[in-house]
Amino acid sequence: MGQSLKSIRSRAVSNELEVEHILEAAVSRLAGLPSLLVELSASEDWSDDGFNEDGSRVIPFARWARVASAYCDDGIAGLGRLLSLSGHENYVLALLQELRSAEAVKAMMDWFSDAIHNPSKDLEMAYSITSTLNQMFLSSCSLELPKQSESLFREMAHALARLDGETHHRATAVLLLRFVGDETSLALLKSLPPFVSPWDFVASSARRAILKRMKVGR
Repeated sequence: MGQSLKSIRSRAVSNELEVEHILEAAVSRLAGLPSLLVELSASEDWSDDGFNEDGSRVIPFARWARVASAYCDDGIAGLGRLLSLSGHENYVLALLQELRSAEAVKAMMDWFSDAIHNPSKDLEMAYSITSTLNQMFLSSCSLELPKQSESLFREMAHALARLDGETHHRATAVLLLRFVGDETSLALLKSLPPFVSPWDFVASSARRAILKRMKVGR
């Protein structure tokens, strides 16, 4: 059952609202959502930066509301304009993830091209993109990318997998190869040091998926 203005308001007032509820309503471009979110942001004193006055953390609902409203009002183009505001990148990525579409992936490539082409220059963003792509592919069996896009993401995943970084970051990059990997990825997997638990499954999982992709593609 989708979200309604009534359910959003009720959840907010009873302190039961989750980010997922806002994103779900935004993806459906629920009529009246932007106005409601402006109202709730003021009446519920939502945080924009994710911190209370005493320094404790809180969900930055005001920022999520801004991103949701931008998409409701102007679609993907509205999300792009938000990137001129500092600190909105991961929020925009989260909504693109929920769209699970080729158009959303193209927007990601256009807006975050520096991190995709040179991941070592902006590792945090590159890892965020990798995680977002994994979730998009897992959530949408119908998501297909042009060969050029696959190649770019494959090169990014290869670069991140080779880095001597955090294990979970490297594992996320390897897992992306399940969806964009090719024979060069199989060679890369053989050259990587083994992953340890709880990530010891990633290389074999990626290998199986790549071989299946190559078989289907013949």
